[in-house]
This record gives sequence, C-alpha cells and structure tokens, in this order.
Amino acid sequence: MSLSSWLALIRAPALHAAGLRPLLEQFGSVDSIDWLQSLRSQHGPAIDAEMRWLEHDAHHFIPFDSAGYPPLLAEVCDAPIGLFVRGDPPVL
Repeated sequence: MSLSSWLALIRAPALHAAGLRPLLEQFGSVDSIDWLQSLRSQHGPAIDAEMRWLEHDAHHFIPFDSAGYPPLLAEVCDAPIGLFVRGDPPVL
C-alpha cells in the first residue's frame, strides 16, 4: 500500500467506501488505479503537507482497507476512504 496513493484517493470527488469497493475489485489495489497519478499531480503540495504531518509519532492515517479501520464505520455506505488520527488508533 502506498500512503501517497491513499492521500491522493481521498481527493477524488464524491468517492467514498461504497464506490471504493468496486475500484479495488477492478484494479486489485489502490496503487493500481490508473487515474491516481492525475490526482497526485493536482494535489501534490497538499499530499506533501499531509505526509509531513504523518511523520509525527502521534499522527496516523488509517485507510478503509486496514484492519485498524473501525468496523462499524466501515458498514456505513458513505464511510470515508481514510481517517486521519491524532493519538492512539486502537482506541477507535
């Protein structure tokens, strides 16, 4: 899993968990989604800023397909693709 791919993917207009599931089935992984490079190019500075934020020990990104993603939230049809967490992710 490429963190930068997830950070680009969260910028896809109107894409949420229900729309992500078919994409993952079609492409096999987030890194294989062919139009992500365009999002990376468009949002490079914001993605770079988030990568710097995530360098802090207490800052985390939990993608939708992670075992750490809250199971009840994953059941919601418009669940976010990923969560930015400050603190202890297992508490979620």
